[in-house]
Amino acid sequence: MQNHYFIYIDVVDAAVEVKINGASIEKEKRGSINTTKPVNKWIRSGENTLELSLAALKKQDSISGRAEIMVYLHDNAEDFPTPKVVLAKVLFPNEEYKGEKTYKTTVTFELADSVPALVMDQAEEVPELSAADTDEIVLLIEGLRTALTSGDYKKAVELQKYKIEEDARIDGKKPEDLYKVAEETFQMIGKEQNLVSQPFDNESMVTEAIWNGKMYKISRNDGEEAITIDSDDLSFAIPIFVSKISGQWKIVR
Repeated sequence: MQNHYFIYIDVVDAAVEVKINGASIEKEKRGSINTTKPVNKWIRSGENTLELSLAALKKQDSISGRAEIMVYLHDNAEDFPTPKVVLAKVLFPNEEYKGEKTYKTTVTFELADSVPALVMDQAEEVPELSAADTDEIVLLIEGLRTALTSGDYKKAVELQKYKIEEDARIDGKKPEDLYKVAEETFQMIGKEQNLVSQPFDNESMVTEAIWNGKMYKISRNDGEEAITIDSDDLSFAIPIFVSKISGQWKIVR
């Protein structure tokens, strides 16, 4: 049976960002969050890092809240996320904290297990994006955005093929089942009334390197996700992570 790994995040009265191996898992500015998320797609065999960043809320001179962050192996005998083995844990406040407005700490943890994700092995290391890289990434993301808003759902699925197949490997599911789920989700978005989505271009793009440039988080310079789609009733935000594989940029997360 495949192993599943989760992160538990419980933060009260502090702005927070939690990263695993440089990838942002959770970010909350309003002050409180309690969530559990799967992290198989963000961990790797060998050494991993868990990073916690906290900041005082507005009009506060220090961080008055508390935090508990835990990465663990799930007990497969249980139906809901349940710790079997704790791999990393951070508690706040602690002896390191001296009353500042911000706090940051990084802990490492080892994973002996083999993770089925392939991107870490297949992705090229690109420490710095060239103009050609940037142009290709913009075309990729704008192509997906246009496919979604124009109703070309098969193209939207094709542009996310690598991501969907990675998700299938990580979750132990059949790719064809996830292809179907993705297309049905896109069709649901297309049924919304008066869809509005801002074009994605070079000027609006913000990049963040992960895993020494093996992956990049792509977002907008206004802080929004790379693709956002609004309708009369709902808003959709699609996080985009890309990697260069066999010389071509692909959406991988």
